[in-house]
Amino acid sequence: MRRTDFFEKLKKDKRVIILVGIGILGMLLLLFSETGTTAKKDSGEALPYGEKAEKELEERLESLLSGVSGVGRVKVMVTLDGTWESVYAKDGENKENGEKEEYVIIKEDGSSTGLKIRSVRPGIKGVGVSCDGADSASVRESVTSLVCASLGVPSNKVYVAKASPKTKNK
Repeated sequence: MRRTDFFEKLKKDKRVIILVGIGILGMLLLLFSETGTTAKKDSGEALPYGEKAEKELEERLESLLSGVSGVGRVKVMVTLDGTWESVYAKDGENKENGEKEEYVIIKEDGSSTGLKIRSVRPGIKGVGVSCDGADSASVRESVTSLVCASLGVPSNKVYVAKASPKTKNK
């Protein structure tokens, strides 16, 4: 079959042209999405540390819990066990020869940095929740279960208490 015959058949069958076009478009999207995400990850994305990380978690939990039926006003306090940690790549270690581990260094744009493998989230020491509806056992159970599920902590690290009514100054 000659090349011209092949292209003539393709022109007649529009479905094949559409399928080939979709396939090429899909491959291009995959190619560009891979390069785009890699560039964003390596750009030194700022991770929340210390009080900023705690505050961010507290705000997210308050927003989540305020949507639960019967909770009412809610305040959350999260205590983290440390801060974010970065894990860097190391060269192999040979204990028999007494060779030491060395970090893998990348030189880019005149500066040297370690090759970061991943960032490790700090653990959670505990969560305190104060809400209007905590006098109900079912609300306390719902709040505790939701906090445990969303943060991945056991229930013994979560305490739910009844919020005190706001007093007016005379």
